[in-house]
Amino acid sequence: LPHLLHICSGNLAVAGMQSLLLGALLGARNTLKLPANRPPRLEQFAARVSREIAEVTMLTGKAVDFAPYDAVICYGSDETQQVIRNRLRGDQILISHGHKV
Repeated sequence: LPHLLHICSGNLAVAGMQSLLLGALLGARNTLKLPANRPPRLEQFAARVSREIAEVTMLTGKAVDFAPYDAVICYGSDETQQVIRNRLRGDQILISHGHKV
């Protein structure tokens, strides 16, 4: 099974919810990197997905080891996207959702 890391921005929790749900429905192993502000709805949603569909591991803090993941789905600033892109191996997939305006 692919192992996905979902990195969510603090100002758009619904995007993280959608990403996590799609990963769970695909049958992937899912890890959710919570934003610093830890939106309660996002945590509650992840806990419910973990109970009812597929296990979800939740990470907090700034440091992330990207090595175990096959793909990273990231919501955040263009700067955040670039930092993450620079930390991934060549065989890892990055699906980035940066600044759109």
